[in-house]
Amino acid sequence: MSRKLLSIAALGAVLALGACGDDNGPNGDTLSAQEQAALIQALSTAEVFAPSTAVALSPLLSEASVGSLGAFQTVGSQLKITLVNGGTSQTSVMTSLTGWDGLDVGAKTVDSAFTVASILDQGTFPSTVDTDLSSGDGFASYFDGSETFFGESGAFHVTSASFGATDDCPNISIGNGITACRIAVGTMSGDFDFTAKSASDDDYTRGNTSFSVPAVQLSITVDVTQE
Repeated sequence: MSRKLLSIAALGAVLALGACGDDNGPNGDTLSAQEQAALIQALSTAEVFAPSTAVALSPLLSEASVGSLGAFQTVGSQLKITLVNGGTSQTSVMTSLTGWDGLDVGAKTVDSAFTVASILDQGTFPSTVDTDLSSGDGFASYFDGSETFFGESGAFHVTSASFGATDDCPNISIGNGITACRIAVGTMSGDFDFTAKSASDDDYTRGNTSFSVPAVQLSITVDVTQE
């Protein structure tokens, strides 16, 4: 399944999901619904995630505890999308690490942000990830407050991914093509590095960085069978 198809599936499936976070804010290791909405808007505007993919952060962030990586507030995630079309199905899993600094809820902006991700065509969540970004199986981006750098050179390794029992997704009504949604919380550890370039041809390099952060695992099945 292509990244584009994965993003379209995520958009269609997750729009029906509502955030249900509490009001503790990042200092309480969670994000309120208002903070979640502001962060998603900020990451979309900064193009750290494509808008369609960023929408998938809503249910992820609603259940996530927020970790830290240097100055960044950080969460890990695994998003599995299964598209069913008649008697056939396709499944892809995106494993990603997203960080941000300086979230302004009122302005819906961040001072800086990054994401690094692996996208694999497979039917199960991986317990480890070993992705060469130049292979086309992953991507990275970095926002410095004024411009976004996009990179497909570097590496993303998840050496450990552990999640608890799955539950039905909160605040979702099965229907409108969504046939199943399950969520679990846990942790992810590993390391990454990447080089990236902006539209103005500036360069950004992120040296090897280790992480161990809270994470959320989300599995969505969508029936896209045409009538």
